[in-house]
Amino acid sequence: MIDGFFSIPILYEVIPKERNTLITQETERALIEERKVANNDVWNNEIDTTFHKTESAITKYGMSELNNVLTELTGKMIKAMTSQYEKTIEYDGTLQHSWFNIGQPGSFQFDHFHHGWEGHNALSGVYYYKVPKGSGAIMFKSPIEQLTLCNKLWDIGIQTYFDLVPSEGSVVIFPSFLKHKVGLNQSNEERISLSFNIALNIIDKE
Repeated sequence: MIDGFFSIPILYEVIPKERNTLITQETERALIEERKVANNDVWNNEIDTTFHKTESAITKYGMSELNNVLTELTGKMIKAMTSQYEKTIEYDGTLQHSWFNIGQPGSFQFDHFHHGWEGHNALSGVYYYKVPKGSGAIMFKSPIEQLTLCNKLWDIGIQTYFDLVPSEGSVVIFPSFLKHKVGLNQSNEERISLSFNIALNIIDKE
């Protein structure tokens, strides 16, 4: 028997059009204010961000529809992560941080992860508001560091990155420890997303 014991769950879902219309309206209102404080001092790679400028954009601007969607998707993610266990598990998901990223043409982002940022966040994710064609994929790095070493030593071609090309109105959620980066924005337009961290309190009823 061959089984996979180290699979990493990644949720990707396109929000239904009717709900995303409401979220788009929420996002447009928030962006009017967030553009005033966004800058690229944090990463210095042509991505204007409100990271460390706004504790939580979703909360600050009352983005209730997006918050509702993220709550539902977080529940789906937790169910997938715990389905292998027989015991019943409940969770309390708390939005820790959320911030805008405005990627100018030519922008990109290096490898990074979100685990442990000013709290005990377990999950992180991105809502994609504007994604022009060719503006870059989100690229997840395998957490098995030995794969990278094997490729360097023997050039055996094991895939160490998984590229996900998002569409507008979609959400991706993943474990906060998972390293990821953003590919080069080769379009002539801005790429706009809203990132977030979620803390989970797991309650074991048994």
